[in-house]
Amino acid sequence: MSEVDKLEVERHVSLAVQYACHHLVGHLQRANVQLHEEEPFHDQVYTFLNEHFVHWLETLSLIEKISDGVVMIKAFESLLSVSNSVH
Repeated sequence: MSEVDKLEVERHVSLAVQYACHHLVGHLQRANVQLHEEEPFHDQVYTFLNEHFVHWLETLSLIEKISDGVVMIKAFESLLSVSNSVH
């Protein structure tokens, strides 16, 4: 990150994308989204994680929020755990 110019990040990563990356899991939690297979968001979240997980982490790194990413991954895990315990 020390070699990446903040102005370049701001130029290439819109504020909307920064916000979405930083607040993704919080919005899922507040919306009480369930991630077990029968729920409508399961496929969308799975597809996002399968196709864009690394991009998400890279963006968090570029906007200097990677430490929040660790917390968000744990939150994703808890959403899956809660969903799996429902069965």
